[in-house]
Amino acid sequence: MTQKYRFEAFLALVCLGFFFIQRDVLLIASLDPDEIFSWNLATNSFSELFSNGLKHSQQFLYYLLLKCWNAIFPSNDYWIRIPSLLFGTGTIAALFCLSRKIFKEEHLFFQAALLLLYPQLVFYSTYARPYALLVFLASLNYFFMYKTYFLNSGDKKDLHFFLITLVGVLFTHHIGAIYVVAILLSLLLQKKKLGTKFELMPYQVFLIIYLVQFIKQKKYLSQSVSWIEPMTFGKLPEFIFNNRLYLIFFLFPLVAFGFDLKRKIERKKLDTNSFFNLNVLMITLFFTGIALGSILVTPLFTHRHFYILLPTIFCLSLFGLEELKNYKSFLLVLVLFFVLGGGHQLYKRKVFHGGVADTKTFLRTLNQYVDLKAGFTCVYKEGFFKNFFRNYSMQYYNVDICKKYSTFVTGEQVILINLESKNQIERPAGYSSIYQYSTFEVLKRN
Repeated sequence: MTQKYRFEAFLALVCLGFFFIQRDVLLIASLDPDEIFSWNLATNSFSELFSNGLKHSQQFLYYLLLKCWNAIFPSNDYWIRIPSLLFGTGTIAALFCLSRKIFKEEHLFFQAALLLLYPQLVFYSTYARPYALLVFLASLNYFFMYKTYFLNSGDKKDLHFFLITLVGVLFTHHIGAIYVVAILLSLLLQKKKLGTKFELMPYQVFLIIYLVQFIKQKKYLSQSVSWIEPMTFGKLPEFIFNNRLYLIFFLFPLVAFGFDLKRKIERKKLDTNSFFNLNVLMITLFFTGIALGSILVTPLFTHRHFYILLPTIFCLSLFGLEELKNYKSFLLVLVLFFVLGGGHQLYKRKVFHGGVADTKTFLRTLNQYVDLKAGFTCVYKEGFFKNFFRNYSMQYYNVDICKKYSTFVTGEQVILINLESKNQIERPAGYSSIYQYSTFEVLKRN
């Protein structure tokens, strides 16, 4: 009995361990501005979620699910991150099940190490943004794609789950469009029949809806990712250094792929219709799409957009492991990759370093320095931040500080908030600072 359920027991242990280790971060870390933005979007009505998507280039699926979640569970900074943690845990389960279909129950410990140490999976599983949902859907999509087109299960449910998860990826994040095109082209290049016209018709309707939406959103898309600077050869060394751990996790499967391809050529066993080759096609087409999108629409070259390739990296790594496992130097090479990439620092994060300030601590202490009865003004640099802290300030300060919003300093008491690193608001003459925390400051008129 123990041997029979070894895989299920190991998977349950890995998932539970991941969930409870990451749960500690949710209890400690403050929300960063992007997470507060997600929280605010999830308070919109259903019609506003769709209209805001058209106006501001935000795909609606994640915020729709978060809104439903907040209707059931407490709406606070701890609970709004739980869905991301569940999606991250679900990603691990989906990829383990995919591996079991391909490799039976081999490489379980390697799979656990690869997933539990993969930096983006660790980070985005405690981050209230759409990326955990995006990769969870991509992992499910990979699982049902393998069953449908490579195991030839013949079960129409597998085909429809494959297509449904593709639609989910499409309406979770814009980078999902490049993923969908890459995966469909990879299947077509391998001469796979996607399905009958009748089976594909409902999903073609979703595709038309997405294309109409994309045309309406195009002018907003470039604005929504305007913070991404175009990649140049001069910036490449800095990019490699800052993102070396992410790139190391790409480098390992590529090295493994090289060994695997060499061995297959030597054995003359190249299979042009294999799942291995689909993953190679997938990476090639995805980066081609990134390049074309960066040229034609807006710069897209940032490490968070690589995260959707986690299922591809996972599969290529396991294929490479099949060839490398007989090499005595394999573990040494893997350890060197990990250490040189800075992976030994992975679990040192206790406070969310993605944020510019620990907003939670500031709001908890604010009532010691601001007299509510006397009134105050809350000053932001950008109009975008109007209503930004409504939920957060109500939770920790019991007052909606955004009702007192202004773009200039006025009044006796001022809460000065500089969220941007550039173009910060200078302290005006006639005011002195009575409390400063990170990029937040409380001013009083002299």
